Order: sequence, then structure tokens, then C-alpha cells
Amino acid sequence: MTSFLRVLFASFYSKDYYRSVANERRETGVLYLFVLIAAALIPVMAHSYLQMSGWLHEKALPIASQFPTMVISNGVASFPDVTNQPFRVYGKDPTRAEVAIDTTGGLTSPQDAGANILVTGSSVIARAESGPNVILLLDKVTGPFIKQGHPLVIDSNSLGNGLAWAVKYMPVLLYMPFLFLMLIYMGAMALACAALGGAFKAAEPKLPFRTLFRITTIALTPVVILNTVFSIAGLMPLGPLGDFILTLGYTMFGIKAATSLAEIKPPDAA
Repeated sequence: MTSFLRVLFASFYSKDYYRSVANERRETGVLYLFVLIAAALIPVMAHSYLQMSGWLHEKALPIASQFPTMVISNGVASFPDVTNQPFRVYGKDPTRAEVAIDTTGGLTSPQDAGANILVTGSSVIARAESGPNVILLLDKVTGPFIKQGHPLVIDSNSLGNGLAWAVKYMPVLLYMPFLFLMLIYMGAMALACAALGGAFKAAEPKLPFRTLFRITTIALTPVVILNTVFSIAGLMPLGPLGDFILTLGYTMFGIKAATSLAEIKPPDAA
């Protein structure tokens, strides 16, 4: 743990550490990259959970408590307790409904309904501030969850419980897919920066690619840390171009530090 924490700080400034990574084959490479990303995702997911929990209690549950009983049968929705349509559910903003319900076909978009979400007899349509609205067809969404001829009933309690379950377990369910995708993304960037760093470096001695890759995994550390901090702080992340430029810059920094030695040890045979 102490060694791992040292890497987090040394990766920003220490020529000596980059030199030791190249010459002493420290605990870097794919395993280090995996541990780094896995550790960085934990505070990001925890922050996301806190944000979603606040949204759940401040906005979602009050809206769900007003939602009328919805019966979906063969992909068609009905609201037996609603006598007058369109029916609107409001949140804190009295000028725009959060949800509008109209199964008569009179309203066809959230913009027409003056709402963020429109529920029709066959679909749920979410308003998009730019671009096309998001449309979920009820027969496609509910089909896998109900047996033929058995309607799906959603009331305010089941809706609230479903939202609470999603907020509670969604970060856990998304952790491994995000970890897998980030490992592919960062791994590809490490390979690219290692190749470019080796190609651009004209000084001797030349570094083996395995050594260049170890240096690049350390060079990725500032990128991961900064993106993690920015995400938690609600700031704009560096983006793919920023990630690449910063990683390549630190890779060149590390290569320069490593090649300042009079002799570079050959890579392990394993």
C-alpha cells in the first residue's frame, strides 16, 4: 500500500522514480494499471451513488408518490384510476410537469405536453434538450418481464421501490463493466504512447518496448488521478485528446529520466 501511494505522488514529478521503473522493473505494467483504475473507480462510484441518492429523495420519490396505477398488457398501457387526460405530475417547478400521461393519442411529445416525460398508450418518451427525444416502446421494454396474458401493474409503491433499488445497486452493477472499458481504453493509450515515445526518442541507449510500457503506465497515473478529482468535483474531464497529450508528455518525461543513466539493464526474459 505504501509503495502504491508513493507511485501516485511520484508520477507527477519524480525523475528518480521514472528512472527506477525503467532500470529496476518495479511493480508496474498491466497489473498496476488494473489496480490503479480499480482504485480510482471506487470514489467515482461512491460520488455517483451520493448524487443519485440525493436525486432519489429530493425529486424522484416525491414524483413517484403521485404516479397513478399503470397496467401494461400486451404492450399497451392503461391507467384505470385516471378519469381525465392528460394527467400531469408536477415536481418543484410548477411551470413544467415532470410526467404527463395521455393514452388518447392527443399528445405525441413531451414538448406538446409541457413535460419532461410523456407516457402514452404504447411508449414512454423522454424530452431531449437537443437532438431527438428518447423513446421506449412498452412492448419491447416490458416483454421480457411479463408472461403472455399476464399484465404488469406498476403503482406508486412499486415505482418508488424500483427506483430505490436501482439507485442502491446500480453503482455496483456498473463497476465491473466500467472497469473493463477503462482498462481497454487506458491500455490502448499506454501502448500508443509507449510506441510513440520510443519512436520520438533519438537519444541512446534505446529502451526496450517492455520498459517503455512500464514507464507509460506510470505516466498514465496523473491522468487517472486528475480525471477522478475532476469527476468528483463536477468539473469537465480532460477528454481523450487531453488524456493522450498528458500521457505522452509524461511518457517523454519518463524516457528522458530513464535514458539519463549510463547503462540500462536489459528486460527480464519472462
